[in-house]
Amino acid sequence: MWPLTCLFLLLLLGGLALSCPRECLCHTSDGILTVDCAGRALHGLPQDIPGDVGVLILKNNSLDRLPASAFHNFTQLQALHLQSNRLESLPEDLFLPLPQLTHLYLYGNQLTRLPDRIFAPLQNLERLHLNGNHLSRFSDALFSSLPRLKTLVLARNRLESLSPGSFRNLQSLTVLSLSSNGLASLHPGLFSGLQALRVCALYDNKLSAVPAAVFRGLRSLSWLSLARNAVRQLPASLFQQTGLQHLYAYDNQLQTIEAKMLEPLVHLKTLDLRQNSLEQLPEGLFDNASNLTTVRLQGNPWQCDCKVRYLRQWLISNRQLADQPLCMSPPAVRNLPVTDISEAHVSRC
Repeated sequence: MWPLTCLFLLLLLGGLALSCPRECLCHTSDGILTVDCAGRALHGLPQDIPGDVGVLILKNNSLDRLPASAFHNFTQLQALHLQSNRLESLPEDLFLPLPQLTHLYLYGNQLTRLPDRIFAPLQNLERLHLNGNHLSRFSDALFSSLPRLKTLVLARNRLESLSPGSFRNLQSLTVLSLSSNGLASLHPGLFSGLQALRVCALYDNKLSAVPAAVFRGLRSLSWLSLARNAVRQLPASLFQQTGLQHLYAYDNQLQTIEAKMLEPLVHLKTLDLRQNSLEQLPEGLFDNASNLTTVRLQGNPWQCDCKVRYLRQWLISNRQLADQPLCMSPPAVRNLPVTDISEAHVSRC
């Protein structure tokens, strides 16, 4: 019995080795065949990729084009890695044979446009990474047929504007990254309907204003970054009907904070307002924010007279939560921590 078993295993392994392209490494885990052809300086797809491949890794190569029939034999494919190649465009029918695909990685290419319906066949797609390309626009139809998509990464492209229908029908989307683009404005209805959205990355854009209703009703939203923009003001009602827990708005041009801005954020844990133009905070700002664990306020030109009284008292009472912001004025207390100035100073105006 043992010799027969060993012979069977040898034949099985030998068959796998024989069916693996010479440029690639192949292995099976939990019944899923992975064909790894990463970093082989490939200019085209290897020959003889097994038809039952479940994970195909073609990253870090020199692929600059793919024929429409490139994946027509791989109907069991679940994950496709095409990142870090030289792709400038993709055929509209490229993904038509891949109904089981759940993970698609296209980041780090040179894509300038995508056919409107290229992702329509991918009804089971859960993760789509398009970051680090040259996309400047896309149609409302591009992502409209992806009911199971959970993660969409569009960071580091050349997007300057987005239409209100850009993300329609993405009812399962939980993570959306639009960071490091050239976005100068947001349509008030841009995120409408994204009821599952938990993480929204908008940092490193060119936003000078944020519409009051743009996040309204996103009850699952817990992490939001507006950092490294040029935002001057955050509307008082901006975060109504959200479940925000972590808010990053550092390195903007904020001059004031509305007194009621944090009122609906009863679950807020992190507030980062570093490197803005704040001279004071309104009295009562933190009254409903009882769950705060981290507050960052450094790098603002705090005016340490009576206008900073509320902030000073809050910092003294919550030293374990906050950093040590420094006074900018008046000259007598410049560069002193706000908590170190005397009661006499905060009584003057």
